[in-house]
Amino acid sequence: GTSLAEARDHERVRVLADSVEATGRRSLFPRDRLLHHFLRGLVLAGAGRHEDAVREFRAALHSPSQGYTRIIYELGKSLLALHRPAEAIGILRAPLHGGLEGSGLYLTRTEVHELLARAFDAAGQRDSAAAHYAIVARVWRDADPPLAQRRDAAQRYAAR
Repeated sequence: GTSLAEARDHERVRVLADSVEATGRRSLFPRDRLLHHFLRGLVLAGAGRHEDAVREFRAALHSPSQGYTRIIYELGKSLLALHRPAEAIGILRAPLHGGLEGSGLYLTRTEVHELLARAFDAAGQRDSAAAHYAIVARVWRDADPPLAQRRDAAQRYAAR
């Protein structure tokens, strides 16, 4: 579903969300019963309906630090789109307190640091933004070419 949403195939994501909801009802795992909200949030965010997306992402949360951490990431992006960086900062810190295995594998810590840096910058907290951008620049120092532009932007900000 995440890949389909990234490809902007929102109709297939909607259909998949219905299937995930039906399957989730039969699951014993609380996260599975909520996951359809994440897919619906992706569709709403892709349509620029971030307020509605925030509601869906929040409904999808089982645990901010131990759940499906991509929800936190997408929630943070929508909060930033709504110019609510303080809320984004609060929620984006949670995955950094979770484990490095299991649910921690859905999102890299570097991605969290990068989005946190953007949130701190938007909140006018330049020192915190620079600290998180420095982590991104250090970790992605030898990154593959698809990450080079993001790494370079982080390096420029941290150097300023």
